Amino acid sequence: MPLQDTTKPVAPPPPVAIPPDIYQVQLVDINEGKNTFSGEPQLEWDWAILDEGSFKDAKGRQLPFRNHRLRGWTSLTWFHNPKTGRMSNLFSLACAFTGKQLSNEDGTNFKLNDFIGKQVRITIQNAEKNGIMRNKIIGYMPIKKELKGLADAELKPAE
Repeated sequence: MPLQDTTKPVAPPPPVAIPPDIYQVQLVDINEGKNTFSGEPQLEWDWAILDEGSFKDAKGRQLPFRNHRLRGWTSLTWFHNPKTGRMSNLFSLACAFTGKQLSNEDGTNFKLNDFIGKQVRITIQNAEKNGIMRNKIIGYMPIKKELKGLADAELKPAE
């Protein structure tokens, strides 16, 4: 049956900003996409928070941290400059997953899909964009202790 003329697309709800902090997360999925500005290939990381506890969203609702979903993006750039300490986000993330300092040559020694289901810690800051407060991942660290992960059946859909 055709749609009625009054049917209009609905914008998705804005993302829920969580308090700035360090969270332990599980990688749920990785997808390849394109940067909306440059058109360059990038990786989209889908995370689920493993921490217990709760937070209040902008509407005052009490929401659990555990299984709250986050999205992050990195370029495919792989580098580390030992003299300056600068490294690409992908390099930093791989160091966090492996728990060791990698070298520039290590970029071909692992498969990114092997990280799905694994845990890291991420640092979140809030950033306002177009009047909406959003989560911004600004750092990656190895875990101190593994938390109970989420099984596929427990994972809620990404926002």
